[in-house]
Amino acid sequence: MGNLFRGWPADKLAQIFIDDSEPDRAVCANSFHLGLEDLPMPICLRPFIARHKGIVIKSRAAGETTAGYSAFAGRLRGMVRTFAKRCFSSYAKLASFAISPSLDSWITAFAPELIYSNLESPYVISLVTRVSRKYGLNVAPHFMDDWIAASSRREDGILGRYVRWRARKQSLTILTKAKVRLAIGEKMALEYKRRYGYTFHPFMNCVDLDARPVVKVRADTQKCFRFGCVGALHLGRADSLRQIGFALGNLRKEGMDTEIVIYQNQKGRGVPRDLLSGTLIRLSSVEEDQLLGGETAQLDAFLHLDTFDPNQAAYFIYSLSAKIPWCLAAGLPVFAYGPPNIASIRYLTDQHCALVITEQSPEVLGSGLRRFIQDKDLRAQLGHKARNVAAMHHDSSAVKERFRCALDNALLAS
Repeated sequence: MGNLFRGWPADKLAQIFIDDSEPDRAVCANSFHLGLEDLPMPICLRPFIARHKGIVIKSRAAGETTAGYSAFAGRLRGMVRTFAKRCFSSYAKLASFAISPSLDSWITAFAPELIYSNLESPYVISLVTRVSRKYGLNVAPHFMDDWIAASSRREDGILGRYVRWRARKQSLTILTKAKVRLAIGEKMALEYKRRYGYTFHPFMNCVDLDARPVVKVRADTQKCFRFGCVGALHLGRADSLRQIGFALGNLRKEGMDTEIVIYQNQKGRGVPRDLLSGTLIRLSSVEEDQLLGGETAQLDAFLHLDTFDPNQAAYFIYSLSAKIPWCLAAGLPVFAYGPPNIASIRYLTDQHCALVITEQSPEVLGSGLRRFIQDKDLRAQLGHKARNVAAMHHDSSAVKERFRCALDNALLAS
């Protein structure tokens, strides 16, 4: 969602981030990173973090740098080591980041006026709560998924249920006190107003249309029809990809040569190995990733997937994929596969900018793919409509101004 802030004055934004991936410094150069190693914890547990993350940590007692696990492994063996590991696993779920002297100095020097956060992670929720209280700041929460009512993770006994209860309680407190509340789309905004009684302003990802050119249609001499799949395949989406792959495999037997290219594959959210065992589905090369944002992406269509797993679908039911505006702006046709009650699928259906299959039937899926691949005019119409939808609803120049005004209202209401 960094595109909502892209172009803001550099001295007006600062972020505390916990994710291990490097943030986009072009959006916000003023950043403070917190990792699990920054959680308050007994000294005996800290080496396990070093082993897990491959970092060099400082002992709180001596202030000396160690390699972490190597020294610790010499002292503990067998059951003791296993017990300590379990202790840390349980502790990490309960722990919250403290505001260290260095973090306090960093926040004080920046002098923030408002906290913007999508919350979601228990670590982030607790940190937002602490920072809000300590510095007297309002929070503008932005809900992306319905995690507040449904979990994407398996509950881990009484402890897991407690952590989830605490995160939900803190989030509802933040929501109640907020002056401005944001949601990922109109479906979520309406449902949350019904559920919680407050107005929510819908904001999803936006696109700089000048920087996102329409992708050139590949020449007719290309024999293989190529789908591009962008985004993570976790939380049930891999199963939908597997079903698409099976249907395309049958079409190959009819003489339709196709392939699916998985772009920007994220570590930890990878493609199951069985899906990469043949020639139908493959990971993109570095060169293909570089072409993806330009007009020569060498693609025929984008593939959008959602999960049919009812447990996972409950988490995504009001979510809108951040990749949708970016894909639509490319002017390429989109083939979408997922249940009709998920907001992303409903959005593509309502905007008439994709061929959408909502029935989990091999025959229906195969028929839809066959029509999509064979009907060049249909794909041209869908691609043209996709670009128009991006211009009408996701143009960054308009969306960012509305977003700025929404956050301004949070400050004015303080």
